[in-house]
Amino acid sequence: MAKNAYQLMDDMKRLEANGFEVEYDSAYKWVHVSGLELPKSGIWTTENNERITHTSLLIDIPPDWPMHPPGIGSSHPGSTIHTPLLLYNGNEINDLHSCNHNPWYWFCFQNIHWKPEFGLIGLLQIIEQSLWERTK
Repeated sequence: MAKNAYQLMDDMKRLEANGFEVEYDSAYKWVHVSGLELPKSGIWTTENNERITHTSLLIDIPPDWPMHPPGIGSSHPGSTIHTPLLLYNGNEINDLHSCNHNPWYWFCFQNIHWKPEFGLIGLLQIIEQSLWERTK
């Protein structure tokens, strides 16, 4: 069991208590979270032009979680945040890049204001805020 497993289990229970669906691998290397609400303004669609109001994330958990968040770097980092392709009013959002984890796209962050106590709930809040900022 990973050294961060107990923290992750607590984080995942909190996510489920907040209405998210959560899956993870037995080694706690990744977490799949479904049910992330997209900002209500504008029209969100998939690459197949299907309207959506929620999305999912595939989060690669860093080995030193929660000391450092995933997804930071100017190139695809080892611990990454992935999302399906998201289109806002017909356009791709900023800093969402294709990668070799088909059908997932890399959700790029240059930096994140992070404190270890944020956990997965805090990370999802950061992502929710970032989604709106990426539409501009």
